[in-house]
Amino acid sequence: MEGDPAVYTVWMNHGQHFHWRASDLRSRALLTTINPEEVTYYKARLRSGQTIEVILKTTDELKQFQLGFGSYIMIKPFTSPRGVDGRSSNPC
Repeated sequence: MEGDPAVYTVWMNHGQHFHWRASDLRSRALLTTINPEEVTYYKARLRSGQTIEVILKTTDELKQFQLGFGSYIMIKPFTSPRGVDGRSSNPC
């Protein structure tokens, strides 16, 4: 801490943890095992308790432009559905 003259020693392995980034802690194993073209439903519960749900559009919904051009609709947490594009240039 700024202005604190204290010096601490830590085990070497713990000291190396200070240099880690979030990407060093993530497993990318799922990225190679999931085929995005086969995903029809996604649900996630955030730490805040909020739930996100995304579903694949029906054939009729794909024809409607008001929901956007993507193949998915986010049905939660919003009160009305929103179009979602499941493709990303940066998957993580």
